[in-house]
Amino acid sequence: MVSRLFRSLIARLTGQLRHSANICNIGLMIVIAGSVRVKEGALDRMISDASAMAVASRAEDGCVDYRFSVDLEDPNVVRLFECWRDQKVLEEHFSTPHFAHFSTAIEGAIEDRADLVRYEVSSSGPLFG
Repeated sequence: MVSRLFRSLIARLTGQLRHSANICNIGLMIVIAGSVRVKEGALDRMISDASAMAVASRAEDGCVDYRFSVDLEDPNVVRLFECWRDQKVLEEHFSTPHFAHFSTAIEGAIEDRADLVRYEVSSSGPLFG
């Protein structure tokens, strides 16, 4: 399951990252990046819950990107990357039903609190070219 998911994520991200690099050049935006350790045997559940959360979050007005991925070196670590148009839409995201559902759904699947960092970014663009 993880291998198939990983291949699918790589295929999607190849195109999505190029798309995100262009979209994110919109002035001050908020980026959230971090990780969470998943309990042994709970990865499939986490992937399912995270996938639903990502789809619902990307549909929100002001969400530029929202991605989960499984760490390549430690499959019990799930990484998160979010990009929001501004602080206001991020705060609105925290009040959505899917945020509340996801927060409750993963309680038994994670070992500890997520390690998340908030960044304020004034510009972005392609790394090469």
